[in-house]
Amino acid sequence: SIYDVPRAGINIGDGCWGGHIIEYCDIFDTVKETGDHGSFNSWGRDRFWRPNNSEVEAVVKAVPEMPFFDMVKPTVLRNSRWRCDHGWDIDLDDGSSRYEITNNLCLNGGIKNREGFGRLVENNIMVGNTFHPHVWYHDSQDIFRKNIVFTPYRPIRVPRPWGREIDWNLLHTTGQTEPIPAQSLQSQSGRDANSLIADAMFLDPASGDYRVRADSPAMKLGFKNFPMDQFGVTDPKLKAIARTPVLPAVQGSTA
Repeated sequence: SIYDVPRAGINIGDGCWGGHIIEYCDIFDTVKETGDHGSFNSWGRDRFWRPNNSEVEAVVKAVPEMPFFDMVKPTVLRNSRWRCDHGWDIDLDDGSSRYEITNNLCLNGGIKNREGFGRLVENNIMVGNTFHPHVWYHDSQDIFRKNIVFTPYRPIRVPRPWGREIDWNLLHTTGQTEPIPAQSLQSQSGRDANSLIADAMFLDPASGDYRVRADSPAMKLGFKNFPMDQFGVTDPKLKAIARTPVLPAVQGSTA
């Protein structure tokens, strides 16, 4: 459990050499004295990275494996709960590449992927927020699938169609009992052919349980429930004194 910090709860400064597994964390009340950051933040200023995207694309076209020279193994973020009220819950910045982000409950700031190559974002819940793809390369090979978002995506300078696979996502809208095609997502990503707008049917969000019912449209899209009671410290003495994040009210999408 990490909270009450001026900047990120966890930060990774560059690729060098990947292979980290970050799981079962409870990280909140972060970025309290700055901005443009997240509860998790990474910089990916590895050998391929340049401030100019066209230079990066030329370099990577000549040497396709270069984005993974420094990220030899994926860095994995999974099974954790994040809340940032002054930035993104998970913020992959400046070319962060080869991340696997799965089974995360994001309570406020959503997930941001800026630049970078080969990121997998799958089976996450972004309460009250969404996916923020920023300044992607034409051949990023990113995958964003089987996630639950609460609003349409918030892209900045992303060429369509996005990434390698953007599909099977659910845009949660309270009370939308009959699933309909997520045209708002399709028009943004140029993909999302199978994504839906529907009520996710959360079990007990008021108490922090964002698992979905067995008949949820999200399950039909391939989403899988993950435990909601394994975040943060586990020692009974620490659990007795550790704080937990403020839970947001569940609201519908603005689609």
